[in-house]
Amino acid sequence: MRKYFLISTVALMTATNVNAIADSGTVQVKAQVNMVNTMSCSAMDFGTIYLKAGNAFSTLSFDDTFWVETTGDIISYSQPTTSTCTLSGEYDSVGYDLHILGSNGLNIVELNGGTGEEDGESGVSAWIDEIGAQVSTSSGLSMDLYGKLNIPANFTGGSLTGSFTVMIVQ
Repeated sequence: MRKYFLISTVALMTATNVNAIADSGTVQVKAQVNMVNTMSCSAMDFGTIYLKAGNAFSTLSFDDTFWVETTGDIISYSQPTTSTCTLSGEYDSVGYDLHILGSNGLNIVELNGGTGEEDGESGVSAWIDEIGAQVSTSSGLSMDLYGKLNIPANFTGGSLTGSFTVMIVQ
């Protein structure tokens, strides 16, 4: 009886292994590599900002026309200035793609120099997002960059620094 039980068990195990599914395939790999020219850019300067002690989340935004908007507990600020990049070729003022590679993903730039709180988390750095650009309509050989500075609540203050990579494609 034992002999028949073992044979039945082995046959059952063999039968279930025969029904296993396996797939195989070939994957093609493609890439398009484009060469880019290096451009030089001046600093994007948000100026001097005065915050109320124990501040709420605050922002300072500006654009290429130097229109400025603040939210939160910003009491005063000096006029921010755009970053001006010298382009190696002439671009139209419309129809281009702007690619920003920041320190924490696309289009977000973390800044060093002070920390605050956000969503119950402490040690949060200030950051820049909503980075935009305007190609000079007079020559097409320069580009101004602007953005939005985000300052977390209860910020410690300090001199903020950071950098990002920018690429323009037309």
